Amino acid sequence: PKYRNIAIDNPTKDNVELYLLMQKLAMDKAEQFALASRHYAQQNPALDETVQNPTSTLSRRAMVDEQEARMDSVIRQLSKRVGIYYFFRSDCTYCHKQNPMLEIMTRVTGMSVLPISLDGLPSQDGLLPNWRPDQGQGAYLGVEKTPTMYLVEPGGKVLLLSVGVRAMPDLKERIVQLAADNQWISKEQYDLAMRGMPRKFITDGLDPELVKDDPKKLLSVLRDASTYGRTEGTVADMDNAE
Repeated sequence: PKYRNIAIDNPTKDNVELYLLMQKLAMDKAEQFALASRHYAQQNPALDETVQNPTSTLSRRAMVDEQEARMDSVIRQLSKRVGIYYFFRSDCTYCHKQNPMLEIMTRVTGMSVLPISLDGLPSQDGLLPNWRPDQGQGAYLGVEKTPTMYLVEPGGKVLLLSVGVRAMPDLKERIVQLAADNQWISKEQYDLAMRGMPRKFITDGLDPELVKDDPKKLLSVLRDASTYGRTEGTVADMDNAE
């Protein structure tokens, strides 16, 4: 900024050239830092974001498939404990879009869905053959809009799941999130369902007092807390390891 102001106030060749060269110097240093950051990040899976969030089409597709399989597995386990109250109206066009998705989810995950008709009539699209007329559940829960869904634990909690049409992935995520919030599933199950793999945070078990005012120790502790495994070694040491 100092030499920029000098060049602005007195734009001689030397003043302008000096500012432009210093600007180029700063840009070169920034590029060198970016290259070094990428290089060292690739050597440590904890710093390489492409491990947690793949960018290639092949890796991304594999991660999505794995996540979907894990999520369906978790919901299948939850289906033994909870079910869904599904409030609809016979002439609700939004319900007609939600109905087939619920049938697919029931078939894939085994999650029990009880359709409850607020107007006492079956759905006009011919789906939901096991529907029941509302017998006060809707009034108790204050249901006004359809479709509305609640996650129900028999003899236990009744939790709002969603209001309005929800795509299948969104609906599954909401089920898993509610299950995690109510400790019906473990943290590991939650991570597997939401990400397809366990999630590791550097903050887990990190004691700031251990690294106070000691950069070398700080680096060592953070490396131990973040690394998924060794980043380097020797063949001889590996062969001799028990």
